[in-house]
Amino acid sequence: MLEKYKSTLINFEFQQGNENLIVFLHGWGTKIQLMKPLGNFFENYSKLYIDFPPFGESSTPNEPFTLDDYVKITENIINKISGDDITNIFLIGHSFGGRVAIKIASTDFPVSKLILLSSAGLKNTSLKTKYLITKYKLLKKFNAKKIVNMGSSDYLSLSPVMKKTFVNIVNEDLSNCCKNIKIPTILIYGNKDKETPPKMAKKFKKLIHLSKLFMIDGADHFCYLNRIYEVVPIIKTFLEI
Repeated sequence: MLEKYKSTLINFEFQQGNENLIVFLHGWGTKIQLMKPLGNFFENYSKLYIDFPPFGESSTPNEPFTLDDYVKITENIINKISGDDITNIFLIGHSFGGRVAIKIASTDFPVSKLILLSSAGLKNTSLKTKYLITKYKLLKKFNAKKIVNMGSSDYLSLSPVMKKTFVNIVNEDLSNCCKNIKIPTILIYGNKDKETPPKMAKKFKKLIHLSKLFMIDGADHFCYLNRIYEVVPIIKTFLEI
């Protein structure tokens, strides 16, 4: 199915089930297919999968997006497919998808429960990050040619429009949004995650009032996939309470 947003075509898949809708929000650079192995365990639920542009089968925006654009895309599609038969909305967001889920859950949009899987959304204040940022700024000022190959692979592979989009997103700190979340929330992280490390998970736990943290021993940023048989029971227990 397709939805248009600011001339950008958004691909999504909706599977009708019971009155409980789970919305699966993937990480940056991935697509619907990486959330389906998790979704397959929730046979009786209604399920919504969204390809965030420009990934999967969604098109590339003609202008830079902000996180709010991805929030609006998600809300528009939920509203489009939800009828009177949907009584509960559960958001499951991985990494970047967690950013979108956090921002939605911090508003009055009718979300019942929130599941964050290795979610991003807080500024990384490690010494290494500060050093790289300082180095980048100095090189940009004095020798621009040297910065061409600097940056993460996620950033370097993007078009100019999506590079600006990426910068818009990673520069937004969601600390205040977290404080406004009033619904039951669980956080599932791997203790070997280098992208969204345990330190970030613990900070999320402090910021989100009704939250509980589950740390998967030995797992990395994709713990919901490579440790799926540990993650699924945690989510099912949480949703069925």
